[in-house]
Amino acid sequence: MKTLANLKERLEALPGRRTGREHAGRYAQFLANTIPAKEKLILVHGAISIAAPVLPSPNYPVARKSITSAANIAKRLADKLDADPAFVSKDGAEESFLRLKENAADAAKKAQDGWQDALQAQIEKWELIADVIARLGSGSQSLKSQAARLKSAVDSLRAARASLPQTQKAGAAVKENLDQLSDSVAKLGLAGSDTLFGKFLQATASEQGAPLCDAYDEAVAQQIKTLKLCHIFRVRLSS
Repeated sequence: MKTLANLKERLEALPGRRTGREHAGRYAQFLANTIPAKEKLILVHGAISIAAPVLPSPNYPVARKSITSAANIAKRLADKLDADPAFVSKDGAEESFLRLKENAADAAKKAQDGWQDALQAQIEKWELIADVIARLGSGSQSLKSQAARLKSAVDSLRAARASLPQTQKAGAAVKENLDQLSDSVAKLGLAGSDTLFGKFLQATASEQGAPLCDAYDEAVAQQIKTLKLCHIFRVRLSS
């Protein structure tokens, strides 16, 4: 795209190049749309490089293909315009500029959707019980600390879904929160959705609640006792 800008400058600087002067307006029009697309592609390419090691997504390779396609379109356009400046006024040129812009938009959407989905998959089972987890902090100081760390990690990761990380520092912050989430979940005895206590606690936070018989399961009862949570739960008749 830098080549396109240079072509426009060269054409405008040569009064003898009537073709260049006649088509300078078209260059300006396309450049106005192409420069934002270029900036978007650069940002997305950099963001994927930062996001992928932190939280992989199958969307990233798809987004990279769109970025490569846009780069190839730009290269072919530059070559054609360098050989024939009048090509800028042909239908083929307009179609190519449009495809370039569409590829940039597609790359950005695919990458952003992938990031959001990957983060959501990490926190969705904890979002539903974030308040319940925070209430676990009414016990010992250690329990308060782990409950606070878990809720803090969930809240931070929820906020991070809004946009792809643009800096290494932002990516490192998300990685730190993911590690904090895993560590707190493990220390609270909730590690993995397969644990009986984890399923029980998630059920208590749902609209349906958890069956009373689940609380009598040996593993669940032991964890409730270990974390001193008996005073938190209440039994009511369902309607």
